[in-house]
Amino acid sequence: MNKKIQFISVLLLLSSSMLSACGPGQVFGPTLTPTPTFTLTPTLTLTATSTPAPTLTLAPTPTATVSAYISAITMNCGDQAGATNGVFRAENNTWGKGTLSGWSQCVGLGSGPDGTLVGRWTWDWLNSGGNVKAYPEIVFGQKPGTSTTSPDLPKKISGVGEIMITYDITATHTGSGNIAFDIWLTNTQNPATWGVPPITHEIMIWLDRYGGLAPGGNWVETLTIDGSSYSVYEADKWGDGWKYIAFVQKAGQPLAGTLNLRSLLTYMQDKGFATGDEYVASIELGNEVASGAGETILNKYAISIR
Repeated sequence: MNKKIQFISVLLLLSSSMLSACGPGQVFGPTLTPTPTFTLTPTLTLTATSTPAPTLTLAPTPTATVSAYISAITMNCGDQAGATNGVFRAENNTWGKGTLSGWSQCVGLGSGPDGTLVGRWTWDWLNSGGNVKAYPEIVFGQKPGTSTTSPDLPKKISGVGEIMITYDITATHTGSGNIAFDIWLTNTQNPATWGVPPITHEIMIWLDRYGGLAPGGNWVETLTIDGSSYSVYEADKWGDGWKYIAFVQKAGQPLAGTLNLRSLLTYMQDKGFATGDEYVASIELGNEVASGAGETILNKYAISIR
């Protein structure tokens, strides 16, 4: 019994010594090694990007300019020679040449890049007096004494809604002359002969004039029609006996635009110059040439009638 008590006492003494060695607040036992903490670095995932093949840009197909089409026009230089393109006819008109020689004049027609008419005419009449020698021109409709170029003309004035003429002209010249429309009115739908009758009126619309050339007839008035300013001249018994009306456009106007012939015809009816029973037989565009040399280029030309 005493040995047991002594053994227990020894154990108690050993325990007390171990506790004293650890110090207050300390737990005697095996030392724990902390588990290391690993910080994960984000992984950069590269996605393969497909690079598109370079786009091949093709240069636009060159479009021939209007001047290239005009340069390709075949010129007709014979006296009274002609050329046809669709509903238009070119005439190398030399009606006032008399017995003159040594002159030259040519006309030609073609189609532009958009299909509309282009044309060109040249002349050289030197210095041969002040009277008109020629009218190189383009005809649309039925010039009296010829066949018509279009089923749209002749047409009675009273049945005309509008006649729209679109033009774009470039011109160089010396001497004396003009650039003008020449419109013939007749008393029949088929003016098969030249003279009076069937001709009742000659209407001229002067787009430009140079070198002192003046219109015939007597001055009537100056007025503005559809935004364009004109001096109006009138004469009875002109030419072979028809009535003559000239609308002379104010100087300095551009040689490009759209003209509604219906507006001028309405003015003539209002003034008593026409009744409305006449027929618009033909619409012509050209140069009245008195002297000098020059070239007119028609960059675009179209006529619409309804």
